[in-house]
Amino acid sequence: MFFCQGTNQSGTYRLAQNTVVNYTGTAPAPVRIFAQATTADTLCGIRNERTGQAIYFRNLLMAAGETIIVDTDPTNPCVYSTFRSDLRSFLAPGCDLATLCLLPGANYVNILTKGTGTVSWISYYNRHLSIDGAGSSLTVNSLAAF
Repeated sequence: MFFCQGTNQSGTYRLAQNTVVNYTGTAPAPVRIFAQATTADTLCGIRNERTGQAIYFRNLLMAAGETIIVDTDPTNPCVYSTFRSDLRSFLAPGCDLATLCLLPGANYVNILTKGTGTVSWISYYNRHLSIDGAGSSLTVNSLAAF
């Protein structure tokens, strides 16, 4: 089920190949996604195909060299860039940053852009439902280039 509605985006969007993120935690994990424009581009959305959760943006143009950071930590969800501060005004109506997460096992993460000038990566901490495996470790995965 999508939690974002009314995006009304048109045009051709390049969807990165399903990037498999093998999450080894036992509890859902918020993510931090970085999308860096090597040439000017438009970030349209981020989607976890396993959960159906997605974040869509309205006309979020990225300048060459700009990096957009999407943090879905429920205690402080935010979207900002290396060039600009708060970018939440670019979220499509109904989008809730705090609901995009990884579930235990294979997650297929896709990034939607209009062009081909963006590279991206994802980072997260393994979270656990019990004391088993309670050590915290940061994992960084590269997402498919656009």
